[in-house]
Amino acid sequence: QAVFLVILVVYIFLQNARATLIPALTVPVSLIGTLAVFPLLGFSINTLTLMGVTLAIGLVVDDAIVVLENITRWIESGSPPLEAARRGMQEISFAVVAATVSAVACFIPLAFLSDTTGRLFREFAVTVAAALAISGFVALTLSPMLCARVLRKTEREGGLKRALARFFDGLAAVYARMLRGVLTRPALTFFFVVLGAGWFAAGVVLYLGADEELVPDADRGSVIVWTEGPEGATSEYMDRYQRQAERVLLSVPEVRRSFSVVALGIGTPGLVNRGVFFTMLSPRDERDRSQQEIVDSLRDSLEAIPGIKTFPVNPSPLRGFRSAPVEIVVQGTDVFELARISDEIERRASEVGGFGMIRSNLVVNKPQLEIEIDRERASDLGVSARDIATTLQIMLGGLDISTFKLEGETYNVMAQLPRENRANPRSLLELFVRGHSELIPLASLVSARETIAPRALPHFDRFRAVTITSDLDGLSQGEGLVRMRDIAEAALPSAGGYRVRFSGEAEKFFEASQALNFAYLFAILVVYLVLAAQFESFLHPATILVAVFLSFTGALIALEVTDVKLSLYSKIGIVMLVGLVTKNSILIVEFTNQLRERGLDLREAVLEAARTRFRPILMTALATIAGIMPIALGLGAGGESRAPLGIAVVGGMLFSTVLTFFVVPATYLTFERARAWSHGRPGIDARAERSPAAAGGA
Repeated sequence: QAVFLVILVVYIFLQNARATLIPALTVPVSLIGTLAVFPLLGFSINTLTLMGVTLAIGLVVDDAIVVLENITRWIESGSPPLEAARRGMQEISFAVVAATVSAVACFIPLAFLSDTTGRLFREFAVTVAAALAISGFVALTLSPMLCARVLRKTEREGGLKRALARFFDGLAAVYARMLRGVLTRPALTFFFVVLGAGWFAAGVVLYLGADEELVPDADRGSVIVWTEGPEGATSEYMDRYQRQAERVLLSVPEVRRSFSVVALGIGTPGLVNRGVFFTMLSPRDERDRSQQEIVDSLRDSLEAIPGIKTFPVNPSPLRGFRSAPVEIVVQGTDVFELARISDEIERRASEVGGFGMIRSNLVVNKPQLEIEIDRERASDLGVSARDIATTLQIMLGGLDISTFKLEGETYNVMAQLPRENRANPRSLLELFVRGHSELIPLASLVSARETIAPRALPHFDRFRAVTITSDLDGLSQGEGLVRMRDIAEAALPSAGGYRVRFSGEAEKFFEASQALNFAYLFAILVVYLVLAAQFESFLHPATILVAVFLSFTGALIALEVTDVKLSLYSKIGIVMLVGLVTKNSILIVEFTNQLRERGLDLREAVLEAARTRFRPILMTALATIAGIMPIALGLGAGGESRAPLGIAVVGGMLFSTVLTFFVVPATYLTFERARAWSHGRPGIDARAERSPAAAGGA
């Protein structure tokens, strides 16, 4: 789909099948070269690398389009194809190299992030960077050779092609008139510079107030339901109620199959009063309801089962099946004080609202039987504490004492009281232990009483701690975490050294946010330094990076309009924009410098460069948007999680391209005037006499 859309956009602009063939060949050459890099780096073909390949389809044609358009312009002016290719490459080679290097440079921070974000997106970043590097090489070698051999001067055709040509020519003429009106009026020029600054400031405000989450939920056709019985519940108790929940699940039309287990243990023995269902749904195109709608309906129907608590949830590609979007830890010393704090946090969170299925891992009401030994009497009768403990262990807990084989199967021989004799706590007092010379009833040696105690003493970072988890009900993950942290801190005692920490997905949320903020700023710095080295100027890169700040706000507006939260994927898209949108302003700034070297004055050089580069900038931007559109639309399985990346890139490219046509020329003109005044050259705007070279080049 991406290949078809990109080639269609190129053909609409060029109206020439021979010319369209040149950038179209860039796609397979660049992508095959990218796949050749995979075995060298140990990469596999997976969801992220394929997403990178899809994203690269709209990017790899950009350099070829710029080369093709510039050579075509020389051919249409009367130059032979070979001479047009030579002259066109002299003009455009520097811009292609600068755009490619800056685009590849912005992926460096993503490739070297060491947290979960880096491990997740390293292959994606390297895939896109490799495709861009190969496409830049192809644009400098294969594309001009094909232009010299394939392109011919074309005559105007009738019908649709003529209408399209007139439309694009008219659009360029309208743009040139509008830009001249802006640049010939200092007040309007300054207005667009201020507009660019205000646009970026609006983006900062949007970013600070945006709803955030780690990763968006995706309809993967699976639901997980946790079940929990009262403390002390037996496996028979859980089995009875688990079967009731199973009947409810299987009655849902969209459920294809479900796997149920009680006391699931992963690395440790499972808890008898806990169960879980792993439920597979029918494919998305075969059902009317989404996965989230099915989960919401299950919450209501499963609540009708009185003996257990149920927690239906959506599995996440990052959180696994044991985590929750909100997971907060309170560390302290006293376990009962931690339990009190946990209850207080649960109460306040329920009152505040926005949280659902709040639960804690600290349980202090587990029933147990406390045995107290009359040591003096036991000693007189020749019974040790070890004898009593061993008797209770074997009779109640069981002991494997041998094995036997029957019909090829091996069976354990276990010594243990029958189940009915272990059901009543008073039954253990009917046991006997051996004394000096006779069996002695335990009832004469011990006393038993029923008490409660903590089920376990959970720790976090070697401190006693309680972990409170919750799902979200109408809140974004970022807002929910901040609200839960405020609730927890308000519930802490003033003394005792208690403190609040995040863990699980909540901890990854803050780690990823900090890492991507750093990656964005570092990408801007790297691109600025790369451009400063290429342009041998500290001012021109600042003008070029204006497009980056314009794209920042554009991406956030696109996310806001489509009601998509800021997430790991959308932030990756914003980082990518640092390298993608600089190509537009590089084309304008670099050609302006060339025209000024040929003798044009500042204002005319800016006008001519912007007018000449209008068509290739528009073409490459629309080709990039078309190539990313399948990702932005969320097509394919799990597309909902990848869509934010595409939406951010499409929105950033769209708004940045439109504003770049006016803001970048205005910024260039303003910066150059300021530099001239600072060097005592106020006459920089005076029209210089155009040399023959300048006239011919223009």
